[in-house]
Amino acid sequence: MLETMVDQLFPISELITPNIPEAEKLTGIGIETDSDLKRAAEILFDTGARNVLIKGGHLKGEQSKDMLFCKNGGNTDTYVFASARIDTKNTHGTGCTYSSSIASYLAHDCDLESAVKFAKQYVKGAIEDGAAYKTGSGHGPLNHFFNVWNR
Repeated sequence: MLETMVDQLFPISELITPNIPEAEKLTGIGIETDSDLKRAAEILFDTGARNVLIKGGHLKGEQSKDMLFCKNGGNTDTYVFASARIDTKNTHGTGCTYSSSIASYLAHDCDLESAVKFAKQYVKGAIEDGAAYKTGSGHGPLNHFFNVWNR
């Protein structure tokens, strides 16, 4: 299944959005630094991916830093989207929410860099607002309605 995804879906996708563990599995390299992120993106470009957003929530540090890599002719444009790490277990669904938000902003005619920026802000708000909730014993959900509910 992984081979099918890489061979058939990556080349026709506008953007792929692996997190660190997914990017490590796809590339076969360990990712701990910005240089590792860039190297992983270059390997992913070799699969036919046009644009690569590696989500950095699994990296250690005070910030959650995502890096968007866009092929621009023979060059690679790199954009960094960082935010303070939020101390919460309520992170279930962040990746799906992020990629869906990016797709929504693209559908509203945002350029890719802006779509990622706005989606990152939305996910950050949903994590922050959902941090106070206690649901079950594992990773809880985000509050997807943080920006429309008045409490």
